[in-house]
Amino acid sequence: MRFGGDRAPEGVSVAILYYLADSLVEYHYQDCTNRMDRENGQFHLKGIRGGISLSTFSDNSLYSTRTFFNCNGNHFRLGCSWKISCQRIISNHASYNAVEFQLDKFWQLEELSETKPFTNEEIACENHFKRTYTRDSTGRFAVKFPFRDSSDELGSSRDITVHRLQQIERRFSKNQSLSDQYHKFMDDYLKLGHMELIPENEIDVPASSSFYLPHHPVPNKNGDKFRVVFDGSAKSSSGISLNDKLMVGPQLQTGLTTLLLRFRMHKIAINADIEKMYRQITLHDSDFQRIVWRNSPFEPIQDFRLTRIAYGTASAPYLAIKCLQQLALNESNNFPLASKAALKDFYVDDLMSGANSSLKLWNYKTS
Repeated sequence: MRFGGDRAPEGVSVAILYYLADSLVEYHYQDCTNRMDRENGQFHLKGIRGGISLSTFSDNSLYSTRTFFNCNGNHFRLGCSWKISCQRIISNHASYNAVEFQLDKFWQLEELSETKPFTNEEIACENHFKRTYTRDSTGRFAVKFPFRDSSDELGSSRDITVHRLQQIERRFSKNQSLSDQYHKFMDDYLKLGHMELIPENEIDVPASSSFYLPHHPVPNKNGDKFRVVFDGSAKSSSGISLNDKLMVGPQLQTGLTTLLLRFRMHKIAINADIEKMYRQITLHDSDFQRIVWRNSPFEPIQDFRLTRIAYGTASAPYLAIKCLQQLALNESNNFPLASKAALKDFYVDDLMSGANSSLKLWNYKTS
């Protein structure tokens, strides 16, 4: 069994045709690049296109044509039976020695997926959630970060966060649209109560008891709209980040392929999503989600803390999905159909479900 690979583009000189120079009346040279055909190993050269006028040799009759050079093995052809020996031989095959590894990957794709048991860390993460989650009078979930051991190794993180804020402010001066969208995001965050100003008497705490998250804009594919992302992977003065200390948690939801196949089986489809999913969940450890912000470079920098789960922290996806599934379990007696859909038909915050009748679909809303 052989496996092919890509070969980087490489220029090829046509200087070997120097003794045909007197016969070439006109030609146009293009940079030559090569391409490997994985199926048959052919090696192609693109170059010298245009009208080529050739004279007649005593022993070979060449003709005028619009063509391209083709290199196969160690010979060049120019639309005729005459061969010019190439003094440069280029190997055009790449092989991988780890054939067993490639075969293992192939059989893994072909086999039916099996449910993998949780690792010790994933079990610990599950147990931590069960011990620490609560719900308030409105039914909202409140959680704590699942630290691997403790946060003692975290160092100071405020200085790097201040530096990152100053970098963003310099971008604001060059991009008014970015500035407007960024300020609106922060204003909405504050008005919704998803972040709060830290009282002065609570700012000075041990470095291991808090963490400052740098934040930055991420543009959409068109580059005209931005969203703010918090960076839980930024290193503190000890070289340890918040994400280094957090457990990621197990994968809880059905794979996307299985979900889509099941979705196609319904006669009537239903689709929905959870608005601001992460920000629906309160975080007890809000001091580990501190940020710095100000409305203008001429104002003093202020310290805030995010009271809801922030996108960009390692545990956020697990905590959000776990709360959704825990809600479905808690309310399974009151809403059995909706609970079942919430457990098996969600991909992160997107619901892809359905039913075979409109009546059953309506029952999702009431039972």
